Amino acid sequence: MTNVSKIALAFILGCAINQAVMADDTSSATETHSSGSGSTTNKYKASSGPGGAKVSHTKTNVQANGDGSVSATKQHESHAVGAGGSTHHRSASATTLNPDGSASSAHSSTTTNNR
Repeated sequence: MTNVSKIALAFILGCAINQAVMADDTSSATETHSSGSGSTTNKYKASSGPGGAKVSHTKTNVQANGDGSVSATKQHESHAVGAGGSTHHRSASATTLNPDGSASSAHSSTTTNNR
């Protein structure tokens, strides 16, 4: 995670904590970096309300490869806290589309509950 990403996440988390005593609130920020061969997007989201708070970060990347294929990856992580405890979720997926039209993909996901 870059310094800009950390600052954005800290800002959103701070807003969520400050708003936790008020009505439901959601804040989000998105940053995108593009080059000649691809693009990366980071999305940060925070929500809070009487039932708890949640922060998440999703990173997507699409790039053209030297062999003519195109790859897309997505990484997601979220943390939620409420009266019943906390939950940490992490997932990742990757897909490659080959020049011949074939594709391959992989996905993983974990969720940890602390109650």
